[in-house]
Amino acid sequence: MTIHGWMAVATLFIGPHALPCYGTDTDSTRVAPRWQQKEYRILPHSVCYNYRVGSIDYRRCRVLAKQQFKQRCRSYGDKVKNTQYPYNAAYQRKQQMYCTAARTFNPLNL
Repeated sequence: MTIHGWMAVATLFIGPHALPCYGTDTDSTRVAPRWQQKEYRILPHSVCYNYRVGSIDYRRCRVLAKQQFKQRCRSYGDKVKNTQYPYNAAYQRKQQMYCTAARTFNPLNL
């Protein structure tokens, strides 16, 4: 089954907002943060689920995830400012999601 087929099946069973989200460009190509989100909320316990808890890569991943949350908060804030209402509603929801995660996520809480 291809990834697109898997995503379609997963969407049927768990809904589109509980699928894994993948971090993008990082300082290291080996450490790429992944997390899950549900209804525009990042699930803190799922951040860096792709690494073994307590490993060096897991710790690096969580620090990078915090940085990505901050960067995405700023990025979506810019999109909200540069897009007229009501077209910026999706950007506002994503901005709120990433800004909340940037504010509340603590990479040291393992």
